[in-house]
Amino acid sequence: MATALDTLRSELEKRLNQRDIELPLIPETAAAVMKMSADPNCVASELADLIRHDQSLAAQVMRRVNSALDAPMVPIASLQMAVSRLGMAKVRRLAITVACKSRVFDAVGFEDRLSALFRHCLATAGFAQEIARVRRENVEEAFFAGLLHDVGTAVICQTLSDLYGSNFLRVDEAEVDGIIDDLHCDFGEVLLREWNMAEDLGLVARFHHQPELACSAENLARTVHFAQDLADVVSCEETLREVAFEHDELAALLLYETDVEQIIGARDSVLNLLETM
Repeated sequence: MATALDTLRSELEKRLNQRDIELPLIPETAAAVMKMSADPNCVASELADLIRHDQSLAAQVMRRVNSALDAPMVPIASLQMAVSRLGMAKVRRLAITVACKSRVFDAVGFEDRLSALFRHCLATAGFAQEIARVRRENVEEAFFAGLLHDVGTAVICQTLSDLYGSNFLRVDEAEVDGIIDDLHCDFGEVLLREWNMAEDLGLVARFHHQPELACSAENLARTVHFAQDLADVVSCEETLREVAFEHDELAALLLYETDVEQIIGARDSVLNLLETM
């Protein structure tokens, strides 16, 4: 006889295979900001006008530009000046980060889990971009890969919340962990494909625990694999150093002692990034 856990797992697998998943959408303003900011002809005044349509994003832009991460000599009060100072790339990262926090990492009954997961993903993004910077790789791509690598967990939690809301039999949270471990990579890839994200980001979502299988995205997946382990211990500098210098991705990523020191040195920036969000 099937247990409640078996039934729940079967339901999630069925929805995954049939693509019958209620996927979160990127807010219109965030999507428009990402598109506009990628245009080389975009000017700060136009982007600022667009951002004003989303109060949450506008507030985060102002908070970020006046934070310790950017540390202006004089506080900036103008959204247009804030956009100019941050630059298009940082504004683009903020747009997707704010969208993820409000639309993806949120589900009734899973608030604490998803709040902690968002912080983990944001810290992973912070370390991933520093690893990419050291390796002279695409910093923005690494940031997005880190931010979105565990997005499948959030999608599963949203699906579970919907199921529980329709009187589906609940199971113990510890048992849910096993289902999430098994399925979150596939759910994440489905979401990123639906969002029309770059193929490599989907591959990282699917293979960040097995980066050697990520094909064209192998180095990016290895970067995220390293970054997520650093994110887990960012609160303790001593442990961070131990994990960084003993990590099994150092050889594959061709990282040397001075590189690792630079990556560890990004800890304060990562903590500040968590504080601003």
